[in-house]
Amino acid sequence: EHAALTERLLALDRLAQARADALATARQHHAAELAHTQADAAERVTHAERRAAADMDRERQARARAEQLARDARTEFDLTLADERTRAQAQFVSQVQAFSRLEARALALQERLDRVEAERLRVKLKERKASTVTSRTRGATR
Repeated sequence: EHAALTERLLALDRLAQARADALATARQHHAAELAHTQADAAERVTHAERRAAADMDRERQARARAEQLARDARTEFDLTLADERTRAQAQFVSQVQAFSRLEARALALQERLDRVEAERLRVKLKERKASTVTSRTRGATR
């Protein structure tokens, strides 16, 4: 009976050792899988970080291009506005000069008209005097 119990104890010991070995193997296998899963997760995180950094870089570049386009558009607008102002000022100066010439011509015409009117009045006055003298002379001869 002792031999049977010893044999049974040895069998149970072998079984416990086999299970311990299987458990150790399973733990090693699980640890390897866990390490592999962690490595995959770390790789996915690294890949996601790289994608996020690339996206942020593209966004920064797009924002910089948009800002440059806005600055270029503003510069072009400012140049166009300056050109328009220059043209408007030149046109204004030209119109002022034309107005001055017209005003001078109108003044000259008014002076000429005044001289003509004065001459017409002198002639009319002369004619009246002549008419009065003629009337007096006729009245004196009667």
